[in-house]
Amino acid sequence: MKRIIIILIFNTSILIGQKLSVGNDSYIFMSENSSISIDGLQLSPNSNYLINGPSEFDSSPEAIITGDNSSINRVYYISPLLTDFSGLINFKYEDDELNGIMESDLVLEIKDVNDVWANVTPLIDENNNILTYDFSDFISFTAITASSQNGTLTIEQVASDSFIKLYPNPTSNFIHIESNLNYRSSIYNTAGQLILESDSNRINVINLPDGIYLLHLKSDQNTSVFKIIKKK
Repeated sequence: MKRIIIILIFNTSILIGQKLSVGNDSYIFMSENSSISIDGLQLSPNSNYLINGPSEFDSSPEAIITGDNSSINRVYYISPLLTDFSGLINFKYEDDELNGIMESDLVLEIKDVNDVWANVTPLIDENNNILTYDFSDFISFTAITASSQNGTLTIEQVASDSFIKLYPNPTSNFIHIESNLNYRSSIYNTAGQLILESDSNRINVINLPDGIYLLHLKSDQNTSVFKIIKKK
């Protein structure tokens, strides 16, 4: 007989330590206004929230490096995926983990299911070394760290198999596609949800909220994926 382990957290907080593992037949139930802290990463959901097993939270002192950009030396990994979370995230760091980044320049970096890093601007408590951000919309992510607002952990082009030109990027209204192939376009948000589809080489994104999206371009020969940024 399999053993089921259940942790219920009601209107309080619990400190787990450096690693949290939830087994196949286990879950953690968190009520609204409760919180859980794993090695300095604190999650406080806006409403009742369930972490189903198997799931694992772990941290690493190894920075994420993308080109000339780097995160701080603290990265949290969630496997397989923390889904549909809405609420407050507190991210604790140490001065010796900043990796040369000024505290006033810190942003939170969230890695989504498509392996794309998106950053948000947190409240910075330099006295206590804590970054705080309230996610009012639902997010799903596999990793979280901090980096500089002057850099990005995601390269502009995720994949490319033929000549494709996208412009402008960032954009406030339209994305233009130039290629010698005909593409079917699909745009996904950072939670992996399909937002819109098009067969046109001129995609209207005026009505999309500001943020980071993945543009999938599929032809008879190949599929390419690009990160696009919508901003005012």
